[in-house]
Amino acid sequence: MKKYHLDALLLGAFLAFLSSYLWRDLWFDEALTILNFALLDSPARIYTNYVIPNNHIVYTVLLHWWLKLAPGFLPLDFWCRLLSVLAGGGTLAALYYLFRKRIAPLPLFLALFALAVSSPFLIYSTAVRGYALSMLWVTLALHYALNYAADSRGKDAVLYALFSLLCVGTIPANLPALAGVVLYTMPLLKKKFWLDRRFLLLALLPNIMFILFYLPIAKQFFNVLKLGEGWHSRGLVLLAFLAALAAVFLPLLPFQKFKRENIYRYLIVLLPVVFALTSPTPPFPRVFLPFFPLFALLAAEGLAACNERKLHYIGLAVFLWGALMQTTALREFLSEKVGGGAQDDDYFYGYYLRASHAPARVIDTIRRAELHGAPAVYMSFGADPWPLMFYSKFSGYPAQTLFDGPWGKVQQLPAGSYVILRSDESPQPLAERFNRTLVPVVQIGRNHVYSAQ
Repeated sequence: MKKYHLDALLLGAFLAFLSSYLWRDLWFDEALTILNFALLDSPARIYTNYVIPNNHIVYTVLLHWWLKLAPGFLPLDFWCRLLSVLAGGGTLAALYYLFRKRIAPLPLFLALFALAVSSPFLIYSTAVRGYALSMLWVTLALHYALNYAADSRGKDAVLYALFSLLCVGTIPANLPALAGVVLYTMPLLKKKFWLDRRFLLLALLPNIMFILFYLPIAKQFFNVLKLGEGWHSRGLVLLAFLAALAAVFLPLLPFQKFKRENIYRYLIVLLPVVFALTSPTPPFPRVFLPFFPLFALLAAEGLAACNERKLHYIGLAVFLWGALMQTTALREFLSEKVGGGAQDDDYFYGYYLRASHAPARVIDTIRRAELHGAPAVYMSFGADPWPLMFYSKFSGYPAQTLFDGPWGKVQQLPAGSYVILRSDESPQPLAERFNRTLVPVVQIGRNHVYSAQ
């Protein structure tokens, strides 16, 4: 295989495997990101409106501008996903072109191929969230950190600081991934690294950038911390993360050869573990996704001792495993066994990836069935209200949308309104609360629609 075909093959595989992830409805976090933040009037308002961690500020600002370029002939949810596709493809391209002189091209290609066709990478390279963009910032920060560690050029330090700023400005929890960047540079530093000014600069700059970015909105930042959003179990967080790491690089693991000089780099794997165990609230597993470019480079280095023939066989195994990982049966199995199940899973087959998640179809069905002008549509929190509101808003459905939010509970429900519940929710409590009779209309996927009489 000629090495100059590897880049095209890598991006081609990414795009080919991507197709089944692109055409899916938005879920709670994605629709909330668009409606509450990206559609604000200006980047300044997005920046100062840091009220919940869903606002990935740098990403949201880019999405704000991206929405202004939306062509009328494409569905808006699809258009929004394309921004993360560009970030995911950009991450793969940056990893390949910037590191092929540091790591042999074929081992590097195989590790990146394993990443490109994996469910975790594909899910978040199509998500309307800042995780794919974070992977790109980590990759670029690592490139300039290595350049600075090698040559001590001021230009590289400035660019390292810039991409560190963009990284933490996208998601504050990206700071541990930048600690991984510092660990990756360690073989280039002095044995007594703590006396090496390059180490001190590389370690301090991300923290300085973090402070500079969030200091003007410090009050909002600390209020967000008080919300304590996260998962319910540190053990399950670690299980989900380690299972995803193993699943992505499974075909490469038996062939890894460890190098003593890379001992500090191997410590990168422990950073998510430390973060999960010490964070005030167990983090969502998806916050560890920005580490995966570093893991891919470590996996590539571990293949360096393999001869070319063996690498070709490994490549076939990577392709077959990647194809197998796209099957519903395996993804559902991994979701249930190591991901927390459909409601909690982040890496394999969460509810928002399943055919039963169909908020666009729910709204379209109501819109087509409604003949006399329903005054309102009430949605329970369990029914995933933000995607329902998104598709209601952009389908031109005029009815008022109601749900119980931070501003308080809905006080009354006009007769003739529709009520959307999750299919496993009982309508009886709402019927008693609003003094209405809820008549079943239709069940679509995980949602049940009622008419309030």
